[in-house]
Amino acid sequence: MRLHSILATLLIPIAGFLSAQTPELTRLPLSELQSLVEQGDAAAMVQLGLRYNYGPGLPFDLEKTRHWFEQAASKGHPTALGLCLLNGFGREQDRDLGFQTLEKAAAAGDSIATRLLGRCHQYGWGCEADAAKAFEFYQRADAMSRDNATVGTLASCHLDGIGCEPDAAKAVALFEEAAALGSSPSCLSLGHYYNEKDPAKANDCYRKAGELGSGLGYRYLGINYQNGVGTEKDPAKANEHYLKAGELGDGGGYRYLGNNHANGAGTEKDLAKANDYYQLGADLGDSTAMNNLGNNLLKGEGIGRNPAKGVEWLQKSADLGNSFGQWNLGKLHASGRAGVERDFSKAFELFTKASEQNHSAATYDLAACYEYGLGTEKDLAKARELYQKALDLGDTSAAAKVQKLSNP
Repeated sequence: MRLHSILATLLIPIAGFLSAQTPELTRLPLSELQSLVEQGDAAAMVQLGLRYNYGPGLPFDLEKTRHWFEQAASKGHPTALGLCLLNGFGREQDRDLGFQTLEKAAAAGDSIATRLLGRCHQYGWGCEADAAKAFEFYQRADAMSRDNATVGTLASCHLDGIGCEPDAAKAVALFEEAAALGSSPSCLSLGHYYNEKDPAKANDCYRKAGELGSGLGYRYLGINYQNGVGTEKDPAKANEHYLKAGELGDGGGYRYLGNNHANGAGTEKDLAKANDYYQLGADLGDSTAMNNLGNNLLKGEGIGRNPAKGVEWLQKSADLGNSFGQWNLGKLHASGRAGVERDFSKAFELFTKASEQNHSAATYDLAACYEYGLGTEKDLAKARELYQKALDLGDTSAAAKVQKLSNP
């Protein structure tokens, strides 16, 4: 029997006896929630997973969110099962079946399933994308349980006009309510909103997000200390916040800390220590840290030279869509260095991907591919267009090429 058929037969009886997400459960003190989890309560596992994503009381941790949803799904909880099917957590991704599963859970009164149906309608997961319908489901979920995640989601809708008229004042009020309920993502959203309007207030929001367990909150706070936004410029203080971000699982925090050790900002210049932080960031999945570590391994800067390992990290960075990783790996394919087989077609492909993300140097190299017919057909008009794009992106070396190809 196929997986679809097996799950379809299980879902109907399951929905009738598993507890739904109720206002009481969403507001249960953490210690009591954890006690229910220890007793094997699947609905409590779902709520615990959400708290690792939205708070309150726990640091942001997507791996633990995933773990508790998978645990609840293994017990047959329909909301957890629907979410796992949507995302491919612990099973084959099937958004159509995930949508159908969430519909059953929502019909049984589960507020989280109702909110997730809003996500499905917003992004077209298992259904046609429909912003108005998404907003309707978010409102339904809010009426069922006014929790921090749903309030924060409604705030985003009002800010961006998703299924409703944009209303910044209403959005801010809702973000503030969600933040008061312990939502670190809403604190971050408030920080981003205020960063230009009132940077000191933005820093308060970022700090609160960090205190609620968001590594991103501390990273953004560090960036503002480094650049003197809403506070005195203080790279050393920035490094303290980057470290806190990394310790909360934010690979970007470790990457910024690595950059400052590489450049001697707020600390002594120390390339070996920079690479240690890049390694930590890379291990946490930060694609730019992977690129930086890969480049240093290729060159032996602050670390033992290891071209094979360097290429491996650049490949991981490129696979995650990082434009710097794509460009650096593309250069290796173009030159045949570091044990990489020379392959202009592959280089052309990588330069194209990086250029689509407005990487100026990759755009210049892509223009060269078209100018000389490397990995693609020679096309001087396209080459000139791309050299102009590179120039517009700030690569002044492209000016001579634009002039040359404008007057062949």
